[in-house]
Amino acid sequence: MRTLVGHVAPGLDFRLIGLWHLFNHIKLHALNPTFYTAPPWFPTSKDKYLKLFLIMAALINSLHLHGTLHWPRPPLDL
Repeated sequence: MRTLVGHVAPGLDFRLIGLWHLFNHIKLHALNPTFYTAPPWFPTSKDKYLKLFLIMAALINSLHLHGTLHWPRPPLDL
């Protein structure tokens, strides 16, 4: 994460997932405000596990980039 993209892309992913959950919680609460319970998972209509696969792909990509780009580490400039 030495570049701006390495910080912005994961942050944007987290923001989009958070907005997805916020929208779904508001929708569920508006449908039935007296008996609202918060589910931990909101599957998409096309693919039930799409978000899970995207999170797994991002994790694998992060591990791959961390293992290939950050080693050997440069010496510390003190």
